[in-house]
Amino acid sequence: VYDLAVRNGDLVVGPSSQQHAALIFATSPGEWRRTPGVGARLASSLKATDADYILMERRLRQQLEADGMRVERLSTTQVQ
Repeated sequence: VYDLAVRNGDLVVGPSSQQHAALIFATSPGEWRRTPGVGARLASSLKATDADYILMERRLRQQLEADGMRVERLSTTQVQ
């Protein structure tokens, strides 16, 4: 849940890259009506193999770059 900040009667606008990334990670393709290709499908990666993690990192990078972010380094950790 994201709150709206109001200052002096106006909405406060600020950086939103972290919010965009969180929404991309939390959704799957098809969940965004106007951009059906957006979504990283992380929920489907919960029982991923090592090979799946390589594909997941690639998918995450592609999604973030498609949103206009510059990804210098991306790493994931497999949870046992």
